Amino acid sequence: PSLCFAAAREEQRALLSESISPSPRNVNDDGTGNLPSQRYGQLRYIAGMICAIALGLINGSLQLPLNCYTKAAGNGDNAAIVYLVYFSVGVVITTPVLCLTWWLIRFHKIPPFHFVNVVFPGMITGVYWACGYFAATYATVYLGNTVGYPLTQTCILVNGMWGIGYYKEIHGKHKILLFILAALLIIGGAGMLAKFG
Repeated sequence: PSLCFAAAREEQRALLSESISPSPRNVNDDGTGNLPSQRYGQLRYIAGMICAIALGLINGSLQLPLNCYTKAAGNGDNAAIVYLVYFSVGVVITTPVLCLTWWLIRFHKIPPFHFVNVVFPGMITGVYWACGYFAATYATVYLGNTVGYPLTQTCILVNGMWGIGYYKEIHGKHKILLFILAALLIIGGAGMLAKFG
């Protein structure tokens, strides 16, 4: 995944460097008055929304195979460990295929891997994610699919705090206040889910 993100940043830099200064009309204009850089931004927004919806559908069903397997195996604790092994094999097989497909569609070639720059942060991120998913698996086994896995999605709060505090992705008091209100809503929902779910 880190290699995919590095490639996406490379592509964005290349496209932005090729964008041209705004002018009333342009030879590359499609008749709508939108310049290439504007169309690129619109396409990115649409692609982002499609990916977010796909993520919701796929990740929303992520624990279904685990539930089916643990019920069939009959021993939740041992079954979850065995399940995680095969889950990891699926990740190792699927990630390169998805990345290669995306690269070939977007670039028509495989871009540089930037191995020296990406290998350490990518592996650390993989370790973080694997540990988190291990915990999410047992949260689902012990608390059920209705309570356990949804509670793990409070990780959005941690992501948001990194985005505000370190990456400075949200600017302005109004936007930060809106995030805090949304965070309180998530915490309240998680608390209600834990108590009544």
